Amino acid sequence: MRDKNSRVFIPLVFFLLLFPAFFFLPGGTRPCLSDTLETGGEAPLLVGVARADITPPVDQRGIPLNGYGARKGKPATGVHDRIFVKALVLSSNGLPEKESVRVAIVTTDLCMITRDIRREVLSKIEGSGIDDANLLLSASHTHSAPAAMDRRWLIERFFGDFDEELFDTITSQIAKTIKEAGARLRPAKLGIASTTAQGLNRNRREPTYNYDTRLFSTPSPPPEGDFVTDSELWVMEVAGQDGEVIALLVNFAAHATVLGADNLLVSADWPGAMQRSLEGDLKDTIVLYTNGAAGDQAPDDHVEGNDFGKMEQFGERVADEVRELLDGIEFKDEVRIASSMLYQELPRLSYKFLALPRFLTGRFGFETEAAIMAIRIGDAVLVGIPGEPIAEVGLEIKRESRKLGFKYPVVVGLANDYIGYIVNEKEYRKGGYETTMNFFGKDAGAIISEAALKAVKETLSSGTPRN
Repeated sequence: MRDKNSRVFIPLVFFLLLFPAFFFLPGGTRPCLSDTLETGGEAPLLVGVARADITPPVDQRGIPLNGYGARKGKPATGVHDRIFVKALVLSSNGLPEKESVRVAIVTTDLCMITRDIRREVLSKIEGSGIDDANLLLSASHTHSAPAAMDRRWLIERFFGDFDEELFDTITSQIAKTIKEAGARLRPAKLGIASTTAQGLNRNRREPTYNYDTRLFSTPSPPPEGDFVTDSELWVMEVAGQDGEVIALLVNFAAHATVLGADNLLVSADWPGAMQRSLEGDLKDTIVLYTNGAAGDQAPDDHVEGNDFGKMEQFGERVADEVRELLDGIEFKDEVRIASSMLYQELPRLSYKFLALPRFLTGRFGFETEAAIMAIRIGDAVLVGIPGEPIAEVGLEIKRESRKLGFKYPVVVGLANDYIGYIVNEKEYRKGGYETTMNFFGKDAGAIISEAALKAVKETLSSGTPRN
C-alpha cells in the first residue's frame, strides 16, 4: 500500500470505508472484559502443535495478493513458496480429560487477520475448548499472501473481489489446525529467552528510507533524529519430556516486505524463509512466527539485488540469531497459564485533521472496538494488538509489563483484527505514512497501550510472575 499514488489515496479509502462504523458512538472509552481464564498456580504443562498448508490455488483461478495497493487487484501468477497456518495449544492443570486452562497461539502466513476471519474460525472450533477468550490469531504480515477475503467493496476495489470459496477454505484450515493441536496434547516443558538483535531492523520513518524500493540509502541510521527501533528477538522453545523439540515460537518486529508490489508470486516473505531454515535443523519441529510492534520497523536493507535472494538471506540472518538463543534456554515443565481478552472502545474515527461527528447514525457492520488480548505463560506475557503499532507504542507496553513483574513481555501485532496503524501523539504530530494510516487520532497509541496493560493485569490475579 505504499506506492506513490496509493500512499495518499489508500489511507483515504480506508477512512471512507471505516467511518460509517463511527457515525454514532457514546463518549469516552469502555473496556469490557469478555473473559479471563487462569490456572490456580504452576501446574504440569501439556502442549500440542499442528500445521496446515493454506497456499491458494492460483493456477485454477485468479486470486490477487494482499498488501500493496499498487497491484490494483492483479491476480497472482504462481507460487514461489507455500504458506501455512500453525497452531500451538498449551494446557496447564494436569491431564487432558480434566478441567484445564488452554490457550491457542495461532500464526498464519497472511497479511492481516480481519474480525470476519476470526469470527468464522471461532464458529468452526466451537466446543474445542478454544474460544474468544483464549485464541490468539495472528498474521505474519507478508505482502505476498492472498487477498480477496474482505467483503467490503472499497477493499475489493484495490485487492480483488471477495472469494467465498477461498475464505471458507482458509478459515476451515485454520480451525482444523487448532483442533488437531488440541487433540495432540502431551506432557512437555518450555523455556524462553530473548536478545537484542542489532542490525536486523530499522525505523523506516528515517528520511533515508524509500517506501517504494523498501531500501535505506545509508548503511546506518542518521546521527540526528529520534528514530526508535525495537530490536528484541524473543523465542519460546517447547520440548517433549524426552527432550525432542516440538515447537519454536519466534517474535521479532519487522515488516515482511522484502518482496515488493512487482512480485505476483505467493510467498511468506522473510518470515517463511526463517521458519523453513529452522525447521530444516530440527526434525519434526514446527516453527511459528509472530510479528511485533512493526508499524515503523523495516528489515535493515540498503543493498539492491534479487528480492527472492534477499528474502532468503534476511530470513537466514534471523534464524541464525534464534539458533544462538537456543543454546542457553532453561526449561520448566510446570508453568502458570492465563488469558484475558477485552474490547476497548475506540475514539472517533479521524483522517488527518478531519474527525467524524458523533450524532450521525448507522454502523453498517463495522467495528467500534479493538480486541486486546494478553496470554500469560509463566513469567512471559504475549500481548495481542489488532493492527500495526509503532515501536514506541510496543516498547511502552513492554516497559510497563516488566514493572508488573513479567520478565519476558512480548507484543504481537496484527492479532485478532485489524484497525490500521497505531501511533503515539509524538509521532502523530510529525505526519508521514504511518500517521495517515492511523485512523483514530493522536491518542490512539495511549488508548491501546492502556487497554493492553489492563489485559496484562487481568492475567495476574493468580499471582505475580516468578522471574
